[in-house]
Amino acid sequence: MKFISKNKFYILIIIEIFLLIIGCTIYSGESPVENSIIGKGSGRVVPDSIPYGCDLSWVTQMEASGYKWKNSKGNTQDIFYICKNLGFNSCRLRVWVNPSGGWNGQSDTVAKALRVAAQGMKLMINFHFSDSWADPGQQIPPAAWSGYNVTQMKDAITSHVTTVLNAVKTALDGVGYTSADYIKWIQIGNETNCGMLWTTTAASGNNCNYPAGYGSHPENYAAYVKAGYDAAKNVFPSALVGVHVANIHDINLWEWNYSQLSTDSYDICFGSLYPKWSSYPNLSNFSTLLNQVKTTISAMNSSPFNKPCLITEFGVEYTSGKPGFNAITEALVLTQTVAPDAVGLFYWEPECYSWAGYSLGAWDPVSRQPTLILTGN
Repeated sequence: MKFISKNKFYILIIIEIFLLIIGCTIYSGESPVENSIIGKGSGRVVPDSIPYGCDLSWVTQMEASGYKWKNSKGNTQDIFYICKNLGFNSCRLRVWVNPSGGWNGQSDTVAKALRVAAQGMKLMINFHFSDSWADPGQQIPPAAWSGYNVTQMKDAITSHVTTVLNAVKTALDGVGYTSADYIKWIQIGNETNCGMLWTTTAASGNNCNYPAGYGSHPENYAAYVKAGYDAAKNVFPSALVGVHVANIHDINLWEWNYSQLSTDSYDICFGSLYPKWSSYPNLSNFSTLLNQVKTTISAMNSSPFNKPCLITEFGVEYTSGKPGFNAITEALVLTQTVAPDAVGLFYWEPECYSWAGYSLGAWDPVSRQPTLILTGN
């Protein structure tokens, strides 16, 4: 029996070496297994040239509450390490100005950025310009910026972006990383469908009369974006800096929003795609939704915008299984089919399980292991 087992072992080794020689992709441990670059098989393999990322901004707060994560084999490991070995090559981190508890503040962001770089993953820094959530329904200025006029608001944006990015740069460079090799994307504002830094004064960047009208001072929204863009490029000239608008399937919203901005104030368009909050929440209709996304991306790739797009937030129900896995793959394929330059997809907070009432994570709350959405099997 020992002789037979030993020979079987050698035969398997020979077969594996042969497959490697003829060009098949073989992984061990947590890494996905798939014969194509991007496919619907038993795993997802995405080359580093295509941004395939995860937003892990909640991690430190979850860890402080006692949360831990297991890989697909049931072994408890660092969540950044697990995500890297699940195929993610990039990570997105949000930044708040003066947040409660310090979560997503400058120090917390720097700490997470170091963990991202330790896994060799690229980084996207996402500025909300708020002390808490900024999204289509709320763009509340930081308390410290209350009452600022337009000039003061632009100065505050410049100072905040510069200070945070320099802190990340100093931290990465200080431990031997070349920060410019890691900071690849910088987001100015979060889901600014209706502008940012809303106030009740003439300094408002509130455009929420869309689509009936341009709202209150969209020119200030444009000025705030330009201030953030210039500050970001001053620290990381090679990074792609852009604005984040939700509902990437809504061509009318996107054309209207970006028409308020000068094309020299963004390099790339960031967008959110959540089937649950679209007109096609059922994944059986995902191809219809993707066709709408394709229309938007094609428009942004064309005049007068001429910019690439990246799906910076994506999520499906953690129970969606293989259809959820396939949806991610199909969206990734779309980004490459429509415009193969600087585009890809980031899954928003896949590490979530039984947290903040959010059900679009990708971890099972019972086993604490990644679900089929990420593993495919």
